[in-house]
Amino acid sequence: MTAGILVVAGGPALAAGDAGHGRKLAQTDCARCHVLPGEDNMGIGMSPSFKAMVSLDIKDWRKRFVNFYDRRPHPNFTRIRELPQVQQTVPVIVPFELTLKDLDDLMAFVDTLAAKYRK
Repeated sequence: MTAGILVVAGGPALAAGDAGHGRKLAQTDCARCHVLPGEDNMGIGMSPSFKAMVSLDIKDWRKRFVNFYDRRPHPNFTRIRELPQVQQTVPVIVPFELTLKDLDDLMAFVDTLAAKYRK
């Protein structure tokens, strides 16, 4: 089960969330590892930036964002309140919790980045 998605006929799938709240979530939780466009954060190691993730020629980029919490290493520290917890090892960073509504908001923010950077 993933967050709700609004599909626009004839166009890309767009999240039906609050992009402003999604940006705040990205700043609070995602920016610990990933660089956010227009923000003063460094990210860590090999974690790709949000700009790179939306602008690279990856066909399933959106699917990767929608279910990021199922992709390594995220299951170790990301909790989705309404979904069963899947933890593979002891978290190396402080875990955070999101709701399905938060996921919609985060995707709405990502959609604003894709509109700006994706060609």
